[in-house]
Amino acid sequence: MPLVKSRYPRNNVQAILEKVHKRETIVLEYWAIRKKKHDKCLQFVQFEASAKEVIEWIREVGDVYLSTHTHDSGDENEADRLLKEHREFVESEMKEKAGKVAYLKEVAAHMLEHDNSHRDGIRQWLEAVDKRFREFTDSIDTYKKQLELTLGIQNVQPRDNINSNCHKDKMQHREINEEKRKSARKREFIMAELLQTERAYVKDLEECVNYYLKDMKNTPADELPAGIVGQHPVIFGNIEEIYQFHKCTFLQELEKYESLPEDVGHNFVTWAEKFSMYVTYCKNKTESTKVLMAHAGSYFDKVQSKYELNGSIQSYLIKPVQRITKYQLLLKDLMACCDEGKGEIKDGLDVMLSVPKKANDAVHLSMLEGVQDDLLAWGEVLLQDRFTLWDPKHIIKKGRERQIFLFEDCIVFAKEATEGGKTKYTYKTRLLIAEIGVTEHIEGDQCKFALWTGAVPTMSDTKIILKAHSLDTKQTWVTKIRQLINERVLYKSKYNEPMTRPLFSKPGLRSSSRSHASSDRNSRELDSISNTSLDELSFERRGSQNSIGTAVSSDSSSGGNAGNNPNRSSQISN
Repeated sequence: MPLVKSRYPRNNVQAILEKVHKRETIVLEYWAIRKKKHDKCLQFVQFEASAKEVIEWIREVGDVYLSTHTHDSGDENEADRLLKEHREFVESEMKEKAGKVAYLKEVAAHMLEHDNSHRDGIRQWLEAVDKRFREFTDSIDTYKKQLELTLGIQNVQPRDNINSNCHKDKMQHREINEEKRKSARKREFIMAELLQTERAYVKDLEECVNYYLKDMKNTPADELPAGIVGQHPVIFGNIEEIYQFHKCTFLQELEKYESLPEDVGHNFVTWAEKFSMYVTYCKNKTESTKVLMAHAGSYFDKVQSKYELNGSIQSYLIKPVQRITKYQLLLKDLMACCDEGKGEIKDGLDVMLSVPKKANDAVHLSMLEGVQDDLLAWGEVLLQDRFTLWDPKHIIKKGRERQIFLFEDCIVFAKEATEGGKTKYTYKTRLLIAEIGVTEHIEGDQCKFALWTGAVPTMSDTKIILKAHSLDTKQTWVTKIRQLINERVLYKSKYNEPMTRPLFSKPGLRSSSRSHASSDRNSRELDSISNTSLDELSFERRGSQNSIGTAVSSDSSSGGNAGNNPNRSSQISN
């Protein structure tokens, strides 16, 4: 069915995505069926090849050995020499094949039990191998008895050490595939647990929505505790949206991977955008708990008794948070026992790991106050953390604690304050990614790094030293900042204009308009910085984002060009 063109690009994209998902579902269902057949065919081909190998060995090695080793003379010295050769042959050649034949019998029994499509072929090859190897073994025993009879050796068990060592060789052959079989069983177990817990999770969400939430909505306001009237959006957040997604989409999609556990990571990547609803839920969870503890009283306890529910309201509301953690654990276990598909499982795990991080970042960002611009104009929050800052130009080098946010377009500095028992971050200033460089190593402390503006760090107009609380945190920040800087350098090198966002310059504006909009934005920021108090961390800026350069320094630093204004200053004030 052809797509109906819409005047809204977002609707067109959504329609295309839905069509792609439907096609993907059909492909996955077909692939699951074909993969089962493929696996059975592959196992049969491998079994057939192993059987042929044994038969060919008997013809090309075993029969040749018997035809070249005969003893009819009665010479004891000759018989003793031939018996030693026989034992070497058994140890070096025949013992291995005896173990392989025994293992093939085990494999054949397993395949006959689970594979109907190749039953006749399996039986034919098993009978051929068993018959041919038994005939050869009997011939070997006859030849050995002749040698022993010449030497006067009596009461020796036939077949030398073949039978006694057969079990050992069989185990050696079994070890080849035993680990793979264990991994396959473990993958099946993990996938079964994933599906089982997903169904239980959907059931729990259904009970929470259909009983706790609906009862609160349907109860008259005068029968509810005064503090929770109209507060169901706060108490329950977007749990109804989460329930609908898992019930109608995610569970059904997961079930398609029941026989393809190594590919299930693709499902998490496909629906990664939808999991952003968990960020919203987690961000609201603290406020939800506060309202419940302060104002709900015994209302929800009565609802629990009324519907004979297993858990309290709190136990239901924490389940979405717990579910993300469960996904992480299961995907880690699955990745540990997968040889193929590790990449997509890792991608799916990264999606799940990013959810609590994004939620935590969103909580901290919601505490940021005093920002005049639209935060969306700065792009996504990539990192946020607390740092100690120094200005090396100050005589008294006293560090200042600052909460720092790394956006796609800038680094924002804020000061933590407590007001009425509530923590907030007061906006101080920002540095545009297009205008900074970073020095990774600062002498004396491995957790320190520096941000600077100007052509090179040693002649920087603005330089600030930051200390992270750990080396890992520092390395994460330095790596991400360099990545953002390099993206802008490459973009400008390719398009000969700075990377800008639609909210900074309206779509459709030509480059001159973009430059004008960028200059206006920086002018407003300079005015804002000049009016800050002495307690603020301030940085004087270059005139335009268009000053980004194309050179990035090597090991110790990287950054943009200084532009045409070399005289810049910065300070960290008391």
